[in-house]
Amino acid sequence: EDIFEKEGVTKEYAYLAIPESHWQPDAVSPAKAAGPYQFMKETAQTYHLRMDKAVDERKDPLKSACACAKNLKYLYNTTGDWQLAISMYNGSEGWDYLKEAKFKGEGISYENFLEHIERKINSVKIKLEARRDLSESQKEKIFKRAIRFYTENLNYPQKFDAISELIKEGFVKEQKPPIKFANIKIKQEKVRFSDYTAKKGDNLPK
Repeated sequence: EDIFEKEGVTKEYAYLAIPESHWQPDAVSPAKAAGPYQFMKETAQTYHLRMDKAVDERKDPLKSACACAKNLKYLYNTTGDWQLAISMYNGSEGWDYLKEAKFKGEGISYENFLEHIERKINSVKIKLEARRDLSESQKEKIFKRAIRFYTENLNYPQKFDAISELIKEGFVKEQKPPIKFANIKIKQEKVRFSDYTAKKGDNLPK
């Protein structure tokens, strides 16, 4: 919460880790987003999270929280709308909407973004309805797969608001204490060696 407030972002948004990963540091999505705040590699690099064979800082709760706060602040400064900023945190469709709004000279708002998604979904539906080579069941499967990305963006702010309300209303009454990492000392046992003279036919496994 302190990290978010330091970045000038409402501390409530620390709880984005709940809809993103259920607070699981090792969570990895099918799209390869990782950590409690589910960062893709490209975005993580923008916020200087280290990723190599030794460590993946996307899975560090505090460092990824800092990257999340900075990203949300950037998205809000870009859009001027927190609901839209949260939607864009969840998916890239918001950038297409911003381009469309700029081209049409329309005001930027979350409501207009929802209308943009509605147009996209209807466009998919119209194109499928015109297909005569597909059965109704095939069209339904294709339609569900095609709009999955749009529907995820569509309800994401509401999903977060619902979680936030549960916390405020006291339904979330207890939280597990922070993870404590134990320092384990490795004990090396003394190894006894004996001499062996290699014979013809010996190999390394023998």
